[in-house]
Amino acid sequence: MNIYTDIASLQENYQDISYLTEGESLLILEDTALMTMYKGVYPIIAISLDYSKVPIHPYIYVLESAEDLVIADAVAIYNRFYGISNIIAKTDRLIIREETVADVKNLYELYDDNICRYTEPLYPLPEEEAFIRDYIVNMYNLHGFGLWLLTNYEDHIVGRAGLSLRLIDDVQCLELGYIIGTAYQHQGLATEACKAILEFASEHTEFDSIYICTESDNEASKALAIKLGFNLYDQSENMLIYKKGLTA
Repeated sequence: MNIYTDIASLQENYQDISYLTEGESLLILEDTALMTMYKGVYPIIAISLDYSKVPIHPYIYVLESAEDLVIADAVAIYNRFYGISNIIAKTDRLIIREETVADVKNLYELYDDNICRYTEPLYPLPEEEAFIRDYIVNMYNLHGFGLWLLTNYEDHIVGRAGLSLRLIDDVQCLELGYIIGTAYQHQGLATEACKAILEFASEHTEFDSIYICTESDNEASKALAIKLGFNLYDQSENMLIYKKGLTA
């Protein structure tokens, strides 16, 4: 059993790590009995040729060989387990990062009447925290992407943006979504964030196209879709769907 008390100690054995965080332990295990013993207690990298013998848990990351270990993936799971936000991208004015449960209490000031005109309001705090906790497992861990937080370099929340899955023409497609807080609108921040997210989608997903779905009366969202190079794909009385190809 390999126990790493922090990601820095993992770096001593795997030199291609791209960034470091601090926290608790990460286990790299081949013994399924130990996996069962420690599941949910620590994040685990499980080395096994037989996936059926590995206990199921959202923070057990299964590999056939230690040689297959991608440090960035291990760090991401480690961070999510300990409530540390993974940074997705940085732009001139924004940090795009994963949300944590600790962020939830600060989201409510973002959701004023202007924002809720086109976006579902948040749940009450306990329910929203539970939702985000499940979302981290079911989206970030499972797919490697999701709805992310936008902060400025003073760590003020300015919006949310990211990638989600949506059925379009009965096919699971990649959708780009975004909201910018009222106080931060008309500054080009949505364009800045979405360009970085489109680059991420091209490099880190297997989709060859991406969509924006917006209400037909949301003029700002329609203008942004066109500015980002999307073309109108389909429309109904209340909804417009825009599409753009992704290039690697």
